[in-house]
Amino acid sequence: MNRARAALAALLLLLAPPVAAAGPLAQAFAGGAAPAALAATPIAQLQAAAQAGADAEERAVARALLFWQADPAAAAEAFSRPTVESRKGSALLPVERGDPAGPVYLLRALSPAGAPADRAAALAAAAKADPAWAALAPRLLAVDDAAQRRLVADLLVDVDPAVADAPLRRAAADPEASVRTAALRAVSGQAASARWTGLVEDGLQDVNPAVRAEAARAAGYHGLSALSPLLQSLLADADASVRLDAVRALGRVDPQALADRRAALAADPDARVRQAAAGR
Repeated sequence: MNRARAALAALLLLLAPPVAAAGPLAQAFAGGAAPAALAATPIAQLQAAAQAGADAEERAVARALLFWQADPAAAAEAFSRPTVESRKGSALLPVERGDPAGPVYLLRALSPAGAPADRAAALAAAAKADPAWAALAPRLLAVDDAAQRRLVADLLVDVDPAVADAPLRRAAADPEASVRTAALRAVSGQAASARWTGLVEDGLQDVNPAVRAEAARAAGYHGLSALSPLLQSLLADADASVRLDAVRALGRVDPQALADRRAALAADPDARVRQAAAGR
């Protein structure tokens, strides 16, 4: 995909309608119904919705309500626990991996009444506590909040590649460059695989230099030798960071191509690029 096609794809994604909640429990929650009240739904109905609800959001809400029925005190605490400030100044909701309240953290992330920072903290907590959150990644990537879309893309790094594949491709075509960058960063964290070749190829041709640089890093990490020609073209990129990551990636996927260009790279205006090309 060339840069014009990538821009068009991003525009179409921006114009796409948001994913709507189809299930009655999710609709009621989105409309402002209190979780404690929804948890009074007959358990057989909740169990059926959790297993075969109309969509991923309905199933997620039902799972949270089942936990609420089983342990209302723990659920209420998880839903209302204050966030703390991280070292970077963002809201954080500390949880342990495998925390049984994982579905409730995800419910909190979906709360229409929650502040954006609180929803983001809850989403990060849900991703740590319960891998099932990833079923909602497409829904969470359809919101207007670019910061949330970026967080979703970042969190997909720990998700099974078969599950993460489709949402990562969506995030990689996002109209916001920071989301596309996060998607490629998550790809770099996935197990090495050629499955990401097309996505990384598009990133190498992105209009944004941060995206191109991240794509070059992903190409190197995954050993995508088929992308050597594009990486070689980025050795002349206007952005020094892009050139630097292209040099490093070529050193992994096509050392001979890098060796052939070492003399020219010795004259690069950026010292980091010259040092990387010289192997230092």
